Amino acid sequence: MERSIPIRPARAQCHFFASGRCMKGASCPFSHAIDQESPSPSARPLRNTTTAPPASLKSPATICRFFQAGKCHKGDECVFLHEETAKPVLVVERTFTKPGAPAPETLPATADSRSLVPCRFFTAGGCKNGSSCPFMHDPAAQEAGLPTDPTPNITLSEVTESLVDDPQDDWTRAFSGAVVKFADGASVDDLSLASDFSAVRLDNLPPGSTPVSVTRLIGGLGFTASDDCVRVRQAADGKTASADVKVKDPSFAGAVRDKLSKGSSGIRAARIDVPMATGSGLHRVDCCKVLCSWHRATRTVWLNFRTEKVAQKVCGGFQSGAFKVKNQAVNASNPTGSNNRYSSNDQAWTVRLSNLDPAVTKTDIITPIPGRWMPTHVELGEPTYTEYANTVASTVKARLLQIGPLDMWSVAETGSGKRVKAQARFENEEDAKTAESTLNNKSVAWLRGDMMALRSPSKSAAKLTVQHVTVAKIKLTARIFNTLREPLNARREQWSEKGVHFVAYPPSNGHVVLKLEGAETKNVAEAYRTLSVMIEGTKLDVGKDAWCTIIQNHAFWRDILERIDKDHGVTAIRDRRRCQLRLFGSTEGCELAGRLITAQLEKRVSEASVVIELASDQFQWACRGGFKELVTELGADKVTLDVISNPKRILCSANDHAKIRALLANKNEPPPSGNPQSKDTPAGSRDCSVCWTEAEEPVVVTSCGHAYCAGCFADLCSAEPTAGSQYVVACVGDAAACKKTLPLAELKEHLSSAEFEDVLKAAFTSHVRRHPSDFSYCPSPDCERIYRIANADSSAAIFTCPECFEATCTSCQAPSHPGFTCAERKDMATGGYEALARVKAELGIKDCPKCKTAMEKTEGCNHMTCRGCGAHICWVCMATFDSAQKCYNHLSAKHGGIFDVPAGIL
Repeated sequence: MERSIPIRPARAQCHFFASGRCMKGASCPFSHAIDQESPSPSARPLRNTTTAPPASLKSPATICRFFQAGKCHKGDECVFLHEETAKPVLVVERTFTKPGAPAPETLPATADSRSLVPCRFFTAGGCKNGSSCPFMHDPAAQEAGLPTDPTPNITLSEVTESLVDDPQDDWTRAFSGAVVKFADGASVDDLSLASDFSAVRLDNLPPGSTPVSVTRLIGGLGFTASDDCVRVRQAADGKTASADVKVKDPSFAGAVRDKLSKGSSGIRAARIDVPMATGSGLHRVDCCKVLCSWHRATRTVWLNFRTEKVAQKVCGGFQSGAFKVKNQAVNASNPTGSNNRYSSNDQAWTVRLSNLDPAVTKTDIITPIPGRWMPTHVELGEPTYTEYANTVASTVKARLLQIGPLDMWSVAETGSGKRVKAQARFENEEDAKTAESTLNNKSVAWLRGDMMALRSPSKSAAKLTVQHVTVAKIKLTARIFNTLREPLNARREQWSEKGVHFVAYPPSNGHVVLKLEGAETKNVAEAYRTLSVMIEGTKLDVGKDAWCTIIQNHAFWRDILERIDKDHGVTAIRDRRRCQLRLFGSTEGCELAGRLITAQLEKRVSEASVVIELASDQFQWACRGGFKELVTELGADKVTLDVISNPKRILCSANDHAKIRALLANKNEPPPSGNPQSKDTPAGSRDCSVCWTEAEEPVVVTSCGHAYCAGCFADLCSAEPTAGSQYVVACVGDAAACKKTLPLAELKEHLSSAEFEDVLKAAFTSHVRRHPSDFSYCPSPDCERIYRIANADSSAAIFTCPECFEATCTSCQAPSHPGFTCAERKDMATGGYEALARVKAELGIKDCPKCKTAMEKTEGCNHMTCRGCGAHICWVCMATFDSAQKCYNHLSAKHGGIFDVPAGIL
């Protein structure tokens, strides 16, 4: 049991101190206490602060002249005011250094370099100079755990902890040189090319120019530009500024340049290349992100005790976590002091508590301490800085915005940890690099422009860390991730050695997001290529016939998945768009699984599978219960209904073909059972809206409640649109009667990143093909760049492909013909065109009236569908229609039927 410590009687008051004449300072054996809340002379003195004695001892207006001269020996006990008079400081000009070199933190010209050197007398507890001492009396910057190294060793995992780094998708992508904005259903909402814009750089602008002032300048010239189209840069010398302005008008840059050249403003204008957005998305590398972190504001507290034993007890309580301040563990240093038994100082032993919240009070400190161990004095140190956390975050964000516009800014919400963490994404990679080179390792005081705080080592020690990082994300199904978990864990260690941080987020809706993040772009790109190869899997090509008749049979596919998973530990997915199977697992397992699948396909193909295309009334019969009758009679693995293709069709074997045809012929008879997906079925039914069997890995459409197998949903999204129709992904629930356009957010949620990007790319390709009068591909083979075709009202321009450098006339879509008009070029080439026309006429080849795609009719009716633009064409007169039915009506009315009738029969 701890023996209680006897309390000595209070020391007598020092009458020399009361009259302002005591020269012993802290070593005086008599009491210099004035009131209970005043800091004790033996406690740690605070620089540039004084403890005010009673008003009777001094006049508030009297300033100690010895203190101003730096010679006062009384320290805090001096009865006169120890205030520093205002001193002139030099105007500090903020300059930015070149990338890679640290930007200096400029101090006022009056700063004393000795203030950075610790006072050895204060460390020993015997400095009599008090706050007038020119040396440092604040060791907290080192002992409190603040960084003393110019580049804090902060790891990516520490900075990214608790950050929400999934910025909102803007549904913008860059394809074939175009920036495409998508809407719900993956339809194309807007398509922009660099040729639609022009950009100009304005130099010699007044210092301090802003986007608003630049748009006013542009408005004064007779043009219109929005603030978000202007990017302002301040010159390094602060004397001028420049701005880049981008407007959706090809003639804008030239017109602005001409007007400014005729004026006397001194502003120079020059045309520049149009900066185009790269779009957002999961399946790409992001090089525009920076991670920011800075120390939270803290304060240090000193506890004074009479004996070392009590000080050790209290220190041990804080170090073990038994004593907490406001339910938070704190750092406690070992007691320091003296065992001089002849000293009458009752505060000889000190325990320092560091990294405390600035809002703590003396009551918060002493609450967890038992009464018998109560300190004789508690002194609260000054906070490292006094701004609120959100104020500092706003300051950091403002500093970043001075460098360039931001796409995203996020601050971690958690309140734990020594550092506040945030992340930002710039619009341009160069701005992200500039932010790191100019702001990294700057103190919080420097960010605020607080030169007085920079003079205090404790207040200037709180540093801002800014790190430019490269981020790559990939989303894949949880089933594939579980198969690749072991090889990914092995790769994680290799990537970590190169400074690449790998994260696999918890599964959500059957998918897992993988993230690679690192400071070295080269290392992240290398890891991303490795990861991309891993998630591509082993490709297994199958014939189109086998794909259409066998692979789409869900019963057959489920059986294959179960067998390869059980026997070889391999999983597989179907890539409908490429007619491929992709296998995931060990190399040996994938090889064996491939052999098994190939053997099964060969066996099924030998059974001569058949495709039956359904007319509208036949499909309605299948929806009303006819297909369920087929499944009951033939078996689920014998027949498949494809409701995604157009026209709808039934896939079956040759042996069952006749039976299915007979049932279709009797379709007017009522089916023996109800439709599993009739409108009477409640929304949210777990039967798949595509295969009409119980949904596997079910995907439920939130907007209408219809369910799909995960694989069927991917097939639905990747299905080709009807010829000539707009590409829109819509629900096919209620026997294709729902037609609810699926939101982009829902598509992204239920598809892997590769599948989602493929859907957007297919929508873009379909949009270009359906607008042959607006867009055309570069004529070079295998070049995917597109350009906008000049209309009759605009002047023709030359499109020089940035990929293959082929020059094309945007008016006649022929190779560039400088010095000649389009008509002159055509006249010169007439001989060649006439010969080509004769050959085409002899072979029966005609060009599509809309997109000029060459077509040949070998058999069938006179209704032709262009594979280029999807137009429905009458082969007799080459008239075009937007639907097949209109074309058939035209053939019957104008040409006597849909087939060619030999002469003499009529």
